[in-house]
Amino acid sequence: MSISPRRLFTLLDAMTLVAATALGLGIARGMHDLLWMNTNMTVKDGSVGAVLLTVARWTALGLPLIVAWTIGLFLLHWRRPRPSLGDLLHRPGATACGAVVFALAIEAVNLTVLLVVVLAKQSMGKSSYGSLAECLVDCLIRGLGIEMGMPGLAVAVAWTMLALSGGWESDPGWLDRAGRLIGVAWVVLMVVDPWLLLTFLGGWS
Repeated sequence: MSISPRRLFTLLDAMTLVAATALGLGIARGMHDLLWMNTNMTVKDGSVGAVLLTVARWTALGLPLIVAWTIGLFLLHWRRPRPSLGDLLHRPGATACGAVVFALAIEAVNLTVLLVVVLAKQSMGKSSYGSLAECLVDCLIRGLGIEMGMPGLAVAVAWTMLALSGGWESDPGWLDRAGRLIGVAWVVLMVVDPWLLLTFLGGWS
């Protein structure tokens, strides 16, 4: 393996991560009120416990932040100085971010199709939602809940292939470490995805 220059943490790196954080928090803030409003009856009717619903809500709100960080780190992996493409694909942090971005692209297409279908029904008066905002949030949460495990599965498959092929070459720099941490977060989300899905689908008002 060729020796690549070590990536130091620069001002541009910090600005990219701050921008990603702001974007993720902005989306989460927009989801907050509608998410709480559309699930506030679930505890009253006994379908979901208060503690479990709170955990599910905050997990859903944290998702935009993790997505934004993943995309930000993926872009930073391509900044110079960087290793060759072959060496980059052997780094678990870069591989995790790339696998997640690929999975998110597929999810974006699926969610777009879902939203188009639901909005078409809403415009024709064939939807049971009381408002357009309620319709969008419901579809978004259900869609993300159903497909949230896909990025984690992509990371697990990519890391397994790296390990089995002997190509796992961790870099001690901050960028690969951050990528590995994000990869672990997505794998954890994959594990809790069935519970989160059942919580929202079982307790959606």
